[in-house]
Amino acid sequence: MKLHPLTLLFLPWVLVVAVQANEFSGAPATASDDPPLVSDLSVDQFTELVKTIVQQTLQECSVEGDMEGKAKLNLDVTGEVTASIVCKNDADVDEE
Repeated sequence: MKLHPLTLLFLPWVLVVAVQANEFSGAPATASDDPPLVSDLSVDQFTELVKTIVQQTLQECSVEGDMEGKAKLNLDVTGEVTASIVCKNDADVDEE
């Protein structure tokens, strides 16, 4: 089964949402210390949570690619741009 590349990008989010949500909930901890559900967050809290996760995910990424054509000072590109986001995680750094 082949996964779509965006699925691989969003998969880590699913794994850490419960932990991250606890930091943004602002609600007192329950007796069982269960993190709040995403559905319990306000829109603003969820927005901040997603921003934090995106920033953490993309922190080790860069954009690589090439361009054929012209780019004006206002970044209006006339031509074709081919690019990809390349991310290095801790395991990649350890291998080098």
